[in-house]
Amino acid sequence: MAGLDSDGNPIEDFGATVLTPDEYRRVLALFAEQRSQQPEAREAFEYLLTDGVAECGSCKHAMVGTRVTGDADPSYRCPPPRARQPSCGRVRMNADRLEDSVTEEVLAELLRPGAQEHLARLLADIQAEAERLKEHIAGAEKRFEELRNMRDVLVEAAYAAAEKATKGDLRQSRNRLRFLEQMADLPVEGVTNLVEWWNSAPRSSQRALVCVEIVKVRVLAVGRGKHRDPSERIEIDWRKPSISPSASAARR
Repeated sequence: MAGLDSDGNPIEDFGATVLTPDEYRRVLALFAEQRSQQPEAREAFEYLLTDGVAECGSCKHAMVGTRVTGDADPSYRCPPPRARQPSCGRVRMNADRLEDSVTEEVLAELLRPGAQEHLARLLADIQAEAERLKEHIAGAEKRFEELRNMRDVLVEAAYAAAEKATKGDLRQSRNRLRFLEQMADLPVEGVTNLVEWWNSAPRSSQRALVCVEIVKVRVLAVGRGKHRDPSERIEIDWRKPSISPSASAARR
């Protein structure tokens, strides 16, 4: 503060000060009191159904995890519409209501006879897709080189569009691979009771299991006086394993 040292005492020969020492100390005390009254930062919430898993039932846009206000409970919402984002912004559901409903459905499926074998087939499909994507990503440089070799025979607009599409394909492939690898590393080998495993599993493993079992969960808008049960507001697209070679042969 001009004219006062760090202890709030006047600096010799400085002249007039903005605040007196007593005023300076009162200001410091006020700042300290305000800091002590500020609420502690809330822990970050680990959402179970983000990255396109939860989908708006009205506009089909991916829902995002958010808090309406700083002290509000976590929720999923369709983001407000904006340029090149065809979302409606009209559907929202508290995270605990949505995630608990989806978890109940998933665990019920895991209690069915043959659930372990079904899960193993789903994981095999996911691992196979991941391997195909790795090969596709590894061939990206060759595709870019082939595109550069065609630059002289393409008009500028066509080349720019092809380059943009190739870059977009590579970005989407890498994102998809990261998503698949999270599921492929699901640590359930040797687990005999998946429900007990769920209760002690870390959040990342719970998310991986949900994403292996389901493709999408659509969240429906609230109707007038309807959907008091949160399970009535969701529609789940279950992941289906590919047809095994033996099953395919049996159909012939």
